[in-house]
Amino acid sequence: MNCYEVIAGRPVSTQIKTLVDTVQSGVDTIVSQKGLMSYGNSIDTVQPVDCLRYFIECNLVNSSNRALTNIFLSHLSSTEINSAGSGIIFSTALCVHLQKGLRNQQLMSNREKFDIHKFAGKKATIEDAKKVLYSFCDTNTSDMVLKAVESVGAEGSLVIDTHTSQHPTTLTIDNMFRFDATPSEVFIQQTGRSSFELSNPAVVTIDGFIESTSEIDNLMRQSFESGQPLIIAARGYHGDVSNTLAHNYMNGKLRVVPIEVRYDELGANSLIDMSKVVGSKFINSLRGDLISTTDLAEDGGLVESAIIQKEQVGFKAPSTKSIERQRLKLIKKLQSSSRQVSEIIDSRIRSLTPSCCTVSIKVNKGMKGVEKDRATIGLRIFKDVCSSGFIDLTSIDVHDSYFMSEIFKQLIESGITHVPTKTLNLAIRSAIICSETFLGLGACLIIDEEQDSRL
Repeated sequence: MNCYEVIAGRPVSTQIKTLVDTVQSGVDTIVSQKGLMSYGNSIDTVQPVDCLRYFIECNLVNSSNRALTNIFLSHLSSTEINSAGSGIIFSTALCVHLQKGLRNQQLMSNREKFDIHKFAGKKATIEDAKKVLYSFCDTNTSDMVLKAVESVGAEGSLVIDTHTSQHPTTLTIDNMFRFDATPSEVFIQQTGRSSFELSNPAVVTIDGFIESTSEIDNLMRQSFESGQPLIIAARGYHGDVSNTLAHNYMNGKLRVVPIEVRYDELGANSLIDMSKVVGSKFINSLRGDLISTTDLAEDGGLVESAIIQKEQVGFKAPSTKSIERQRLKLIKKLQSSSRQVSEIIDSRIRSLTPSCCTVSIKVNKGMKGVEKDRATIGLRIFKDVCSSGFIDLTSIDVHDSYFMSEIFKQLIESGITHVPTKTLNLAIRSAIICSETFLGLGACLIIDEEQDSRL
């Protein structure tokens, strides 16, 4: 038993205690901002949001048992996946629980149970969200996330990208309405292209399958005579139709692109939403509408530009009252829908929401992954604050619980004063589960040098 020491009159694996000491040392390094990450020629200070990356890369195996380290990293990773930024709270709570547990436990008997609180958060303002982000992220990342979310609003979307050029970090607002649609497969094969960009195209939405070119001959003629690009959105196309359009497109005679909107759970109504966005008449044969008599000037829609990719079509167009009414109608319907229906409605709402902000981060050479991860985690933290509220640790009285008061004390001293409600509750619960696992191992495992090498 030369790998054991005696605590409270009972033998406990020293390797569990070694891991706790190592984790505590790592937490102290992170919150004191004395830890450094080196990538290529770049060096940066470790932030609380880098907790998972730091513990993975600092190679805990060199200072503790491999099996115990894997248990810790597994719980840490799972906690971070479920709630961004929870890693530093999880690690702090784990050390507090284990240190007290190792001192007080009676091996092979009952262990002390700590009182655990479940906290309810408060609704946050932008200022509150800023305090939360400042607790976990560096100032630059926090300000960038706040500026981005203010730019797109509650229903917008964000895309995070990186570059290493001389240009600074930029925010680009992209007013694109995006739909799940694709160019005709035959059209892609015959043109040898999977993406197309058109300026000021006319758009026609047809709720039906195009069997022959004679059905759209009038549309092709109008596009040819006016020289205006045309997008035909329908349920599908006969191979000969796509072949004809591809041949004329490649020869420069016509700029007509056929896109398909599948008739599935989502696509069933996507064409209607698309017609609202582009301002076109929704052509439906069940109502007696004829494709052959469609007039682009009266029945077709017009957009500033269109980007057609293999699985998505984007239209740049102004947001109109018709679009707003359709979106509000879906939002009201969302409240009384089942989970499966809600997912479909949510996708339709996103298609009817134009604001998309691209955050292009200027990164140092070799630091692309770190800085992009920080921005992504910062955005997830902001979303958690919006969905579950936040907790001001300095205003909560937990002096009746040693465990909670010690956690709060350490977090506040570390500068983490405002946290998302979901993050705090999840991190503490996960820390207790992981700690109980370790305490159970200390009670029933005998780890000697030979067994340690096998683990």
